[in-house]
Parts: sequence; C-alpha cells; structure tokens
Amino acid sequence: MIREDSKGGRKKLKPGHGHCPPPPPPPPPPPPPATAPERFPSGLFTEQRIGSMEAGSNVLTITSEAYSNGNFSMFQVGDPIIVATGGEEGAGMFGTVGVGGIYTATPDGNFYNSMQNPIALRTTVVTISGDGKTLTLADPAVVATTDAEIWFNNQPIIQGLHVIAHAPGWTETHPEGTFGIGDAIGTIALSAGWIIKGAGKNLTKFKLPKGCSGSFFTFQSHGIELSDFSLIGNVEEGRFGRKDAEYQVGIILIQTDNAIVHDFAAHDIFLKGVWAQESDNATVTDCETIVHAQKKNYLADWFFGANDAVGGTFTRCTVDSPYLVPGFEFFRSNGGSFIDCGGRNCAVSSNSSGSFAYTRFNITIEPMTQPNEPSDNPWHHLNPLVNINSNIQPPDASMLLGGTITDIAITIQGHINSEFELVKGIVINVDNPNITVSGGSITYQANADIGADVGCAGLNSTGDNTIVENFTVVGNSRDAFDFNITVDDGAVTNCTATLINCVGPGCVLT
Repeated sequence: MIREDSKGGRKKLKPGHGHCPPPPPPPPPPPPPATAPERFPSGLFTEQRIGSMEAGSNVLTITSEAYSNGNFSMFQVGDPIIVATGGEEGAGMFGTVGVGGIYTATPDGNFYNSMQNPIALRTTVVTISGDGKTLTLADPAVVATTDAEIWFNNQPIIQGLHVIAHAPGWTETHPEGTFGIGDAIGTIALSAGWIIKGAGKNLTKFKLPKGCSGSFFTFQSHGIELSDFSLIGNVEEGRFGRKDAEYQVGIILIQTDNAIVHDFAAHDIFLKGVWAQESDNATVTDCETIVHAQKKNYLADWFFGANDAVGGTFTRCTVDSPYLVPGFEFFRSNGGSFIDCGGRNCAVSSNSSGSFAYTRFNITIEPMTQPNEPSDNPWHHLNPLVNINSNIQPPDASMLLGGTITDIAITIQGHINSEFELVKGIVINVDNPNITVSGGSITYQANADIGADVGCAGLNSTGDNTIVENFTVVGNSRDAFDFNITVDDGAVTNCTATLINCVGPGCVLT
C-alpha cells in the first residue's frame, strides 16, 4: 500500500499498517473422521453412536458423522444395543416417558417411587443398511427421541461367560475401553475362585447409559477376585436409571465368603459401592465411590461395609460427595475393620455390631453440605459423623464386646446449613459398652452458634466403660454446659478440649 506523507512524498507502508489490516488466518481444517472401533476377541465392543427414532417406529437413524471408512456405525445384525434416554421431549427427566417406556410409579413415601421413571430401549438389531446409517430394531420406540446416545450392550456378552462352569483360578480379563451395559452382571456358585479383572480402574469402564440400571453382583461365588475396572452409573439430579425395584449399586457380594475386591471405582450410583451381604471375610482394598447428585429422603444407604457378616477388611477406600452422605458401616456384624478409609462429606457407623476396629479414618466435611430440605434430605443435622448405635434388633452378640476407634481425623470446615448448625462427631449409645477411642482429633473450623442445636460436640458416650485417651477436640463452647467431650462411664485420659465432662461416678478424668 502507498500513501503521501506530510511533505507530499510517497511512502510505502509495511504490511499491517494503514487502513487495511492483514487478512485473518484461515480457519483450522476440520478434524479428520473418527476411526471405527474394532470388536475385541471376547466379543466386547466400545461402539457408541448418536441416533434418532420416531414414536412407534423400530427404525433407528444414525445421526453421527461417518467414520473414516465411510460407515455411520459398525453395528451388525443380531447385536444387542441400547437407545439411551435423554433425546425425548421430556429429556429423560424424572416423571416423563422414556424411549423404552417407564418404570411405573409405586407411591410409598419414597421419593424415587413417587413418579414414573423413564427407561432406555434395550433391543437388538434386525437389519442394517450397507453404510450402517439405518437400522431396523426388534422393538419400537415408545416415544420419539432425537440425537440419543446409542450403545452396544455388552452385558449379554459378559453374562454369557458366567453361565459356564470354570475351575477355580479361571481368569476373565477385560481390555481398556468404555463398554456400555444395559443390566446387572452377575456370577453364581459356578464361579468359586474366579478372577475377573480389567486393565485398571480408570482404563476399563462399564457404563450404564441413561435410563439403564445395573450392578456387579456375586452369589455364593466363594473366593472370587474382582479388580481393576469401574462402573459408571447415571444417577443425576432429576434423572436416573431404574429397572423394576432395582437401584444402581457398585459391587455387591451375596453369600460369598473370602472374596477379594481391589482397585474398583463406582461413579454416580445410588448406594453400595462395595458391599458384603451375608459374606464373611471380604478383603476390599483401594476402592472408591464418587457421587454428584444429592440423594433423597430415606434412600440413605451406605457405600462400603457389610451386613450379617463375620470379619471383613476395607483398606484405603474413599467416598467423595458434594453433600453429606452415609459412607462406611458394619451392620449387625462381628469383627469388621476399616483401615485408612475416609473421604469428603461422608459418615461412619457401627450398627449393632462388635469387635470392630476403625483405624485412621480421615474425613473432611465442607460448609453448606446439608441443604435445608428435611423431606428430601437423607441427612438430618442431628446425625453424628461416627454413629455407634444399636438401631437394628436383635444385634449381633459381639456388640457387647465393643470395638476400637483409633487415630481418627475429622475436619468440619464450617456450618453445614443456613441455620448455622455444626455436626456431631462421635456418638456412642447406651447399648454399646467397651468402646475405646484412642488418639485422633475432631476439628471445628467455625464457632458454634448460640441458637443452633449442634455445637462443637466432638464426642458423647452413654455406653458403659468407654475409654477415651489422647483425643483432641478443637472448637469453642457456648456456655459452661456445652461440652466438647462427654463420657458417662469409663475414663478420659490425656485428652484436650475446651470443656470435658465425666458425667457419672464411674467416669475417671485424668
């Protein structure tokens, strides 16, 4: 570009100067088409596409971009597939109709039964066009859906492996990838001593598409080992998968003794990340449960633990939740242990159990994690974080033998709701004698409010022969009767708190 200067001369401008800016750079080229997935030798398949269906029609049209090979999908005739909820007019939300229909409401006071639950369409491929774009399915859509997720259903493939008798030590190894499943995967008595594993809990993922429900379960599969994979659920605020009366859980061991579970993760499920039901001596290590949605009313079950069991050791297991939830419990059991467990916004319980050992729990409670919705919230502000109780009757006989809580570390970062409530630490009820709390601390980082029901109540025991030693509660007292540590009977030794109260003549404070 040429222009005159102030002396009438002519001056050549450098590119980018004057009234004509340089042209913008060209847009980046579009990404190349995706490479089509291949089926694994076991039959597992990671195929996941997007598609649409009309109400009452069994024709599925793939709306995803074609793969690099020109095909729109790699499904085959006979494939089990899932058309997930979410593309319907109701968007798969609670109380609407899903592409596969509904789970009918059964009002009984339970929030999750109060309205119909939309469900996915689980069906098979009958015909398919040469380019994989148009599929005829065995079943029609109940309502129209647009741009829904379409998944290959791996559940029948895996379940088919489990109906064959194999010798103990038989190993089932699953590859890296995200595999859709439309129902529960289980093992039965044929599977004693089997080893079922993935490539790693963050590498092998079994995904429940929206509108599906499922779990991993064992029944009388003694000595089975499960490891190195994860289950990705679909429980969100306002939407979740239900099948009949089934709630999504992680791994549940049913009448399965000496099971081993390690390096497993459960995401966005209702309850029971890893649970031993009438199963003795389970060993559970390095497992985690991660949830995002607030659970409603009485669906307040636990994520790790056992019921009606002998033994059982859970080591380095964690719960991560944005809201206060039940975390770890032994229920009418004898001799269970939690070691180096804990997490964010989770609680601990021993319900009518004994000879337990809870060692080095580490828990953080964040502010405003108990919304003020009593009818919908499973966590009442009077619930303690460590609840040693006898709620279920009859209890296990071992409850009279007591248990130990060692080197616990709980931090309450602030008030849990807008009423300025804090949360109780350890509560031991009158039916639980011989409990020893040794070492550890409960720290309140906010002061107790004068009008609140709960202050910095770190420990309260009404059980006989409670021994508390080398234990610290950090937090204020609102008056001379607002005790941080209260013990009715037993001994309080070398403990630190603003106010400590040995109530009865059977309590010794040193």
